[in-house]
Amino acid sequence: MSPYRRTAAMAVPLGLLVALTAAQLVHRDDTTVELAGVTFDLEAAGSATPGWVPAEADWHPSTRPVQVEVPDDTPAPGGTVDVRVAVRNASGVPAAAVVALADPDPTGPGDLFDALHVRIAEDGVLLAEGPAPEVLAALPGDLPAERRGHRVLDVTVRTPATGDDRWAGVRTGVQVVVEGTSR
Repeated sequence: MSPYRRTAAMAVPLGLLVALTAAQLVHRDDTTVELAGVTFDLEAAGSATPGWVPAEADWHPSTRPVQVEVPDDTPAPGGTVDVRVAVRNASGVPAAAVVALADPDPTGPGDLFDALHVRIAEDGVLLAEGPAPEVLAALPGDLPAERRGHRVLDVTVRTPATGDDRWAGVRTGVQVVVEGTSR
């Protein structure tokens, strides 16, 4: 046997051994990539009128925060302001929605917005409650596509009940922010 044949005869099994070892060390697996979601075309409306139901003229894109006119008299310490906010889905695909609050004019630590207590409910069922900056309500179920129905939320904002004059004459804005994503 020629030296070349002997080397080739030994190289083939050695090559197979290396290939089998590499196959044992390298693990292959399918990877599934899950997208976080696509933002949908939601619309919102709101009012401080008790029992309000949205009319077609009330709706606007949810990219603009819900602006609700409330009476000029500031609630007394521990008092409440009740507003109703409606949400509907204008896109062609069902969407999940999340409602939060934002401070349109933050002034830093000690801002009245940070001291507000908020409750968000739908049909009498409490969805979220807590300090205004932390409240986040995920609406149960999906919003139907193509404006086929809407959801109305009752938002109650309570001012802090303090015995001092720390909040006397202080005002703050509150924005209701609505975001939607696919599931």
